[in-house]
Amino acid sequence: MKKTLGLVLILLAGCQGKIDKDIANIEKFEAKLKHPITLDSIPYNADSMLMEFAKKYPKNPKSESYCYYASAIAETRGMNLRAAQLAEYYLNNFSGTRERKMEQAVVAAHYYEKQQVFDKALIYYRYLSDSFTKLPIGVQAKQMVFFIEKGLTTPEQQLEYILRHQSDSTGN
Repeated sequence: MKKTLGLVLILLAGCQGKIDKDIANIEKFEAKLKHPITLDSIPYNADSMLMEFAKKYPKNPKSESYCYYASAIAETRGMNLRAAQLAEYYLNNFSGTRERKMEQAVVAAHYYEKQQVFDKALIYYRYLSDSFTKLPIGVQAKQMVFFIEKGLTTPEQQLEYILRHQSDSTGN
């Protein structure tokens, strides 16, 4: 019994040491994780380090912010699909503030649409439309759902539709 308890304590100490090491590595640049992200002030693999921590320790209070900033870093780097995927991970795994959830849904919807992953873009546009109905972003998201469902996926198609239906409603 004492051997088992001792072994459990050793394992727990080892796990705590690993999380402390992981946090220490991130704390070297954590203070620089502010909007707008300045890429030259953080390690090249900062987004990967943050996501690895968030996935490995999802219950840790820092994980939500780390995932959020990983998405912001990917977006700043122009890694559109990765930004969408990290934003999606955030929305599916963390219950952050309303503002952060809205921001991550916009990132996921916009970049999935830009990458022509319309089924996923629709999920996040619908989320925005349903969750932020009274805000301009909710109204815009509802319009995007309409367009995508009609197969109007380019700005040119959308503008043509608007102009055609605008002239229909004015009697021209």
